[in-house]
Amino acid sequence: MICKRWTWMVIGDNIVEPMAGNNIPARFVTVRGGHGTIIFNLICRSRACPDCNRNFEVEKEFDVVHVAIEQGSLMVCGKDDWAYLNVTDDTHAPDGVVWTSRPHGIHGHGSSVSFRPSQLVPGAYTVKAANDGTPSCPDVCEVHVIKVNIPTTNIFVCAEDSLASLSLSGDSYSPGGYVWSSTPDGISGRGPDKTITFVPSNLPPGKYVVQCQSADLEDCLDECEVNVLSVDLSANTTKEVGKDDHYLKLKNSGDVIVTATLTPSVDPSVISWGGGTPGADNLQRIVSSGTPGDYDVSALVNGTVCKTIRIHVVDAIAPPANNAATLINTVGTAVPSGSFSPFGVMWGHRGGCGDPSPAFSVYLDGDKWILRVDSVTHVSRTGIQSGGRTDILGPTDSTLTVANFLAVMTDLTPPPSGTPSGPPRTSYWCSDITQSHENFHVDDFHNNYWTPRMQVFESWAETDAANILAYDCSDPNKKTVAGVSSTRQADVQNQVNTEHDAAWGIFGNAGWNETGAHNHSNPQYTARNNAIATRFGNPSVSISGPSSIGTNQNAIFTAVVDPPGGNYSWSGGGTPAAGNGTGFSTMWPSPGVNTITLIYSIPGGVPGSGSDSVIVQVTP
Repeated sequence: MICKRWTWMVIGDNIVEPMAGNNIPARFVTVRGGHGTIIFNLICRSRACPDCNRNFEVEKEFDVVHVAIEQGSLMVCGKDDWAYLNVTDDTHAPDGVVWTSRPHGIHGHGSSVSFRPSQLVPGAYTVKAANDGTPSCPDVCEVHVIKVNIPTTNIFVCAEDSLASLSLSGDSYSPGGYVWSSTPDGISGRGPDKTITFVPSNLPPGKYVVQCQSADLEDCLDECEVNVLSVDLSANTTKEVGKDDHYLKLKNSGDVIVTATLTPSVDPSVISWGGGTPGADNLQRIVSSGTPGDYDVSALVNGTVCKTIRIHVVDAIAPPANNAATLINTVGTAVPSGSFSPFGVMWGHRGGCGDPSPAFSVYLDGDKWILRVDSVTHVSRTGIQSGGRTDILGPTDSTLTVANFLAVMTDLTPPPSGTPSGPPRTSYWCSDITQSHENFHVDDFHNNYWTPRMQVFESWAETDAANILAYDCSDPNKKTVAGVSSTRQADVQNQVNTEHDAAWGIFGNAGWNETGAHNHSNPQYTARNNAIATRFGNPSVSISGPSSIGTNQNAIFTAVVDPPGGNYSWSGGGTPAAGNGTGFSTMWPSPGVNTITLIYSIPGGVPGSGSDSVIVQVTP
């Protein structure tokens, strides 16, 4: 038997060129069954006569083997249960057809062979069919077991992602490549790669049914769901200005609840969390406000962060009720006496007393820092000096005498009310009244000039746009109470200084209100003179001595008077009787009841006098 596919050659010592060792043109003619005739076209040339050529045909009958596979190549899907190959009708294989493949997997006997693609490793198989007796005369075809396999049926990607991918399994096989598409449109591609990339941020959130099919065999495909998931996080507290993903919470003001909203709505279990603690369900996360700090809470899908928000727990408190600031004006060290002329001076200007001291607190009101002025303290200074005058501190002052009290009263007599001056005080003065006069200036400046300007300052500090600062986590001067306080301190001090200077200027333009100050102190001089006049016009007299004594016994009486230096007139004594001013002595020879009287008067025309009496029982 011969094979139809064989090539014939002329071989022999006596065969010359051009035939020897070369292929011989031949044709195969099938006669019937597997029998056929080979017809050779030969050229006969005589060695003796090289030019004597003769063409002739030689026929030879053989039993011819012929095996032909009907399918030149075959594409089958690896998901198919069965596939088939068969030989052509004109195949002549007297010993039967044997099927084999490389790699192994497709084999059998007969005019056809069946195999199970689903049980084969995807790839290319070279399949041979041959007569069992003449294996060197096979026919060959290529079988491609196609596999398109997406390992997952359902994936989730973040809508904010700039890149995502979907891959086939490693054993997927399609020599012509793969075609990707989706419903709705949005994910597509074509090529040999087993991975397709896409941009979720360019796609509307939702479910996409993605299909991958073999470019060689369109029925061989796989699909899965790609869920482009938008995750929005919000918190039940105030947002930071200009930062949608940042939230503010005051320290110790309750828990922050972070809530996730998923689009499309899917099972919350698809997300995982970073930061915070579990909430009521998997759509919530809790952040405690117990400890100041910055806390990130992230929602993840497949390990990829989809959304992060930051909770700033701020070490601050909300503003309390807006009460007026406490305005404090104290009196500091005395002004040096060499800095002014008699009798007194009050300093309130910053050059002499220093700057006022504002104290303010910083509060977080929602998303903004605000200031509240707690207090403003100013230290005024006063000074007094006598200029050599004698100080009269009251009607009982030791320097007051019967000899000088009228001169003192004259020197301390004030002008009428409404006069911007005080008593003459040429020789005498009253340090306490002078100090009271200067203290009036202090109080007058504080209450009527300084306080209104400090109220203007307070309003500026609490309402001016410069002092209302949006919380800014990126700026240390706007992130903490200390930072805000530090950054506003200089401006606050400058503003309070400006208002203080304005108050002092208005006070000065009003002439320091000397009329008001003297209206305050001059009545005190009048009261001082009245007290002096009372003392010297109504002297006090008190006699002490025996209330009972025997006859002819010496009785001694002593008087205490105020003021001293007046005239004494004793009466009512026996014999003898003698008085020496504050002392009086006498005796009585006979029993009886006697009255000792002292009339005490002040010289100089002051009306009134004082007297006292003692009743004495004289016994035998």
